[in-house]
Amino acid sequence: CASQSSWTAQASSQMAELKTQAAEKLPDPPEEILLPEGWKQTLPKEQHLWVSKALFSRDASGKLKLTEALQLWWSPPGPQLLYSQPPAFPDPFFHSRLFLWMPCHMWAYRLPCANPNCRRLGNYLRPCGLYNTVRRVLDMSGWYFMVTEYLECCSCRKKVAGWSQDILDQLDPIHREKFPAVLTYSQTPGKSAMSLYRHLCVRHKEKWLAQSAEYLTVLDKFQDLSAVTAKLPQMMPVPSPSLLLTVYAKDVLTRLGEMKARVTSIYGSILKMVSTKK
Repeated sequence: CASQSSWTAQASSQMAELKTQAAEKLPDPPEEILLPEGWKQTLPKEQHLWVSKALFSRDASGKLKLTEALQLWWSPPGPQLLYSQPPAFPDPFFHSRLFLWMPCHMWAYRLPCANPNCRRLGNYLRPCGLYNTVRRVLDMSGWYFMVTEYLECCSCRKKVAGWSQDILDQLDPIHREKFPAVLTYSQTPGKSAMSLYRHLCVRHKEKWLAQSAEYLTVLDKFQDLSAVTAKLPQMMPVPSPSLLLTVYAKDVLTRLGEMKARVTSIYGSILKMVSTKK
């Protein structure tokens, strides 16, 4: 009986040890991604985790909740300063910034509906959640992502995105200038769409090479890279010169009233316009 009891205790000890080892080998459960469904479809997967942590949580009822500490620009945490083992994925080295544009939510605007009947009756737009689509925006040396709010008329139920031109035109100049998605030649060297395109290609390539070099430098410090399976992400191509010119033309159209005022004003920068007949 004594030997049987000893064997039972030994077996129990071995089983407990095996369970402990198995628990130690189990990988950590994946972190929950708290994002609207539309964002999950339009935001690249490598951006999901940091955006989820920065902007969202769950309320007492378990519903998705946007953070109360709102700001326009959100920057990713970036790679660690020191790695004890090679990073399995290069994602932290290639994350992009996020621009959160919610004028009504941030600055308590009461904007009238663009519908003439609603405007005449004094009906206003009200926030009704987040816009489903995440936009990728071309920057001088890379890309960033932009999200906004949905606004709905309380009368006609028409919904508009917070970055629509009807909304931007109603903001005061200080807040309107905070919206960054404007492409003009005055911000870049050169006088043609092709020179702008070449300049952007060089800047984007330089940033991508710097990010790649930082990631490869970290990997170079380790001998065992068996856990590294992901490849370097490809550089996102710069839009064609014709598309850049189209965007510029649309931007000019939004400033058409200002240009007309400058032409007709004796105090403007355009003093004289000359036309010739052939």
